[in-house]
Amino acid sequence: MRERELAAGGELRGGSNLGKGQVKAADYVLVPDLISSNRNASGSAIGGLFGGLIGGTAGAVASKITLNSKTADVVLTLTDVRSSEQVAMVEGNAKKTDLGFGAGGALFGGSALGAAGVGGYANTEIGQVITLAYLDAYTKMVSQLGGLSGNASQSNARQAVTVTTPGKLLNSPGGGSAVRNVTVGMVLYPTGNKQGAMWEVEDELGNKGWINSTLLQLSR
Repeated sequence: MRERELAAGGELRGGSNLGKGQVKAADYVLVPDLISSNRNASGSAIGGLFGGLIGGTAGAVASKITLNSKTADVVLTLTDVRSSEQVAMVEGNAKKTDLGFGAGGALFGGSALGAAGVGGYANTEIGQVITLAYLDAYTKMVSQLGGLSGNASQSNARQAVTVTTPGKLLNSPGGGSAVRNVTVGMVLYPTGNKQGAMWEVEDELGNKGWINSTLLQLSR
């Protein structure tokens, strides 16, 4: 919009070809929603259980085991911009369980593995889990939809039109008898059938007929 303001003021370089009627409208909107995320859904109670069962030095080491379960639940909603219809809504979830040791290498006799600390594996960001949850939801959505129309505008409901000049709905594009009279301000709904300037339309009561498109304008 800012660039268009500059173009209107004559500030852009000549030949920029930036003006009205060039912006492509969105067909669908994909809305992500994070329902819940938990950085530590389990805790270290498992370590105390192991320590009590094992006993001795090994039991003391085992009691320092921690299990941190990171979880995320998300929702992806796909909405048709033109009709505001909700095309799809899917839920995705992901879980990551990290095993950590607070033994400082004692269990492994000072080996390189123990000195390094197995707890380094627990440094997984919750953001990675959320990303996996969204990937899960997106995969489900693709499978559910199985592909959408390549021309969303063409396959969608036609935009309503408003009568600007009094006229008649005819039972055929070439003339014939009148189905009904139409008055200024009446809203009609094109069916998509056209013959030259004649459009087939339907009114609020279900009456269907043909009318000259020069008597209409797009409803706003």
